[in-house]
Amino acid sequence: MAADEVINRIKYGNSLSDRRLPINLLSLKFFGQAPDAPSIFNNPRYCLIQAINSRLEVKPTLRNMAEMRSYLAEAPKASLLFSLFAQRGCFTGFHVDSPDGTWVRNLCDLKVWIFPSREDLADMTEFEAQGDEWIPKSVRAIVLKTGDTLIMPSGEKIPHAVLTVEDSYMVGGMFMDKLRISDSIEKLLWIATHPVVTNDRIPPHAAANTRMEIPSGNIPPEYPF
Repeated sequence: MAADEVINRIKYGNSLSDRRLPINLLSLKFFGQAPDAPSIFNNPRYCLIQAINSRLEVKPTLRNMAEMRSYLAEAPKASLLFSLFAQRGCFTGFHVDSPDGTWVRNLCDLKVWIFPSREDLADMTEFEAQGDEWIPKSVRAIVLKTGDTLIMPSGEKIPHAVLTVEDSYMVGGMFMDKLRISDSIEKLLWIATHPVVTNDRIPPHAAANTRMEIPSGNIPPEYPF
C-alpha cells in the first residue's frame, strides 16, 4: 500500500458504505527515535536474540541486493522492535507470535487482546488445523488503554486474537529467555510443523535448522550465549 493511500485512510477514516475497509499495518519500521522497551528487558537474561544476531553467520549465496534485503528483514534483529497501526474495527484471528515472546505497549486509544480459556489450551489440536479460523469454546479478554503494556512470555504457546476498538498505534518487540531455551526451540519446531498457527513468516534460517537435538534438563543461568 502506497504511503499517500495510508495517509488518506487515516485522515478520512474507514467507511463500510464507501468501501473503505479499516487498515491493519503490522511490523512498521521506526523513523526517528524508537521508544524504550520495558526495563525488565535490560537484564542480560532476555538479550538472547541480540546475542544470536551478533553471532549469525550469513551462509546462503545471495544473488542480488533484493535477496540481501529480504534476508536481513527476516533476521532475528528485525523482530527486536516494531510498531503497529490499526483502524477501528480491525480484527486479527487467533495466532501465536514467531519466533518467541512478545511485548506490546498501546500509545493511544483502545485495543483488546483475546485469549482462549485454559480448557482450550489443554488441547490445541483444532487450532493446529484451523489457524486463525479457530473459535475456542470460551475466551478471556484484556483491554489495553493508552500507556498499558502487555508481555507474553518466552517459550510459551500463547494463541491470541486482537480487536481494535478505536484507531490505535502501538509499539512492541520480541525477546527470548536464556532460561527457557529448550521451550523456545520446541515452540519454534511446533510452529514450523503447524505454520497455520502464526501470521508471521518463519525465517528461512530458522526453518532450515529444525533438525536439532533439544538439550535435556534445565539450562543453567550461565549458559554461554
